[in-house]
Amino acid sequence: MAIVIPFKGVRYNTGKVKDPARVLAPPYDIISQKQKEELYELSPYNIVQIDFGKVLETDTESENRYTRASHLLNDWMKSGVLIRDEHPCFYCYEITYTLRGKELKFRGLMGLVGLEPFESGVVLPHEETRSKPKADRLNLMRSTKANISPIFSLYSSKRKIASSILNSVTITSEPVIEGTDSMGGIHRLWRIDDEADMHAISGEMQDLKIFIADGHHRYETALEYMREMKDKDSTGGSGYVMMFLANMEDSGLSVLPTYRLIKKVPSDMIDRLKKRFNMESVTMTADSLNFLDDLTKREGHCFGVYSGGGSGFVFRAESGAFADMNMPSPPLGSLDVIVLHRLILEKILDVNEFSYEMSAAEAIKMVDSGEFEAAFFLKATRLHELKNVALDGKRMPPKSTYFFPKLMTGMVLNLLD
Repeated sequence: MAIVIPFKGVRYNTGKVKDPARVLAPPYDIISQKQKEELYELSPYNIVQIDFGKVLETDTESENRYTRASHLLNDWMKSGVLIRDEHPCFYCYEITYTLRGKELKFRGLMGLVGLEPFESGVVLPHEETRSKPKADRLNLMRSTKANISPIFSLYSSKRKIASSILNSVTITSEPVIEGTDSMGGIHRLWRIDDEADMHAISGEMQDLKIFIADGHHRYETALEYMREMKDKDSTGGSGYVMMFLANMEDSGLSVLPTYRLIKKVPSDMIDRLKKRFNMESVTMTADSLNFLDDLTKREGHCFGVYSGGGSGFVFRAESGAFADMNMPSPPLGSLDVIVLHRLILEKILDVNEFSYEMSAAEAIKMVDSGEFEAAFFLKATRLHELKNVALDGKRMPPKSTYFFPKLMTGMVLNLLD
């Protein structure tokens, strides 16, 4: 049973912070060093200083970016830059954004979710994780005793009880904070404090499964922190984690592909691929990306590859083309990202190392510059595929999904007391 409850959120005091856009930040794991410097310059109160602060040469075990995060959080609370709601609330978080020239709107619920081990089948992962990011997030949680950024999760409910309440609150009340991101997206947060609404939301969630979309490392970190605090936490706050919960049945959420870049490929790469796939030569340049639309429209496992010269190939696997390759069974084995990783890269090309890039144009430029020898393009993983893999207890490779738009850190925080 999923336990989803309201909480006393910590928010920026808009009486003291006149332009919230200057204090919000993207998720820590997509912030470059250059972006971090820019965020530091925007405001002395930018949340990046707490969530993803600088590492200094003078850092020690007793004075480092994690202890600085704790000091800043306490200082901003004391000075009134951050304020805490007096009573537990749910929050409606809405993003208005533009993608491929079309304006879209996407919203979800911010609340606390009772921590459950994955084996319980209540909260389900879909991607593999790595140890280094978990250690970083655990150190931050230990120091601040807070959830600074939310875990992005999904659920499926055709009843749309919470969805209806979220829609209503955006019509009948004013947001408590509003800010823009670097791409022009508008992020708004409303408070939901009506007792009947909060009870209805918690009730709807009880029988549902929660699918982690973005934030696997933070969820596993929260589980570890809960275990550490088992005999020390008198409030029970460590048994919950802050989540953004979006209904898969609602519109507005976009899932984008992440492309793969290869440093070194076999000299006979195309000949190897032609033995398994139907290869069609197409124009591929940073200014001509029409092949991506073609890729998306085609049925079955369809990919693109570029190795320079302004042209590449779109290729598709015929039914049974790799029946002899010992691929994982469905639903995991049916994913394009698995076919790309396990079949094309590992087995056909003997490639096990690659980098990631969201922009097809940038991927092509990096191949043209000689930084990489090849770029592989694929279709986005769909929501129902994520759901089916998670329900089957399997995990996809990292960067199998890229949910867009990204939530901004700093809209609301949760103290673990």
